Amino acid sequence: MKTNKILPIFLVALISACASTEPQYSIEKNYNFNESTPQFGKDQFQKNLAARMSKMDFQKNYDTPLILVKADPPEYPQALQDAEISGLVQFYYSVEVDGHVGKVEIHRSPNPALADIIRKTVYKWKFISPTKYGFPTRLIVRDQFEFNLR
Repeated sequence: MKTNKILPIFLVALISACASTEPQYSIEKNYNFNESTPQFGKDQFQKNLAARMSKMDFQKNYDTPLILVKADPPEYPQALQDAEISGLVQFYYSVEVDGHVGKVEIHRSPNPALADIIRKTVYKWKFISPTKYGFPTRLIVRDQFEFNLR
């Protein structure tokens, strides 16, 4: 019985230790990432995400850092914008030892459609896993995106 109570507390502590509370992106109505957007938009998104990840608190716990290899931004469909569906989506994702995203869990979302966009986008991201004691390590990252109609 005591083991069952300790495990959830340990998992919460583990997730808190491996994640940052500061990340936030704003995907605005006037800046859509689609086929007509210049490649600079996607490249800049990936550079900004990689720079922000390098500053996350969990990075100092590893021999080598988590390195972002590929990350396209989430799309903000015109239909959702026209319906004025916006808001902050908070989520967790795991980066597996081989660098792929293993699981995306939505913590909070104002609309299921926005949660689905985040889930589909983040599953496509690729990383080089951090190492600890010379071995690739799985970790969980907390992140959030804001879909904004400004």
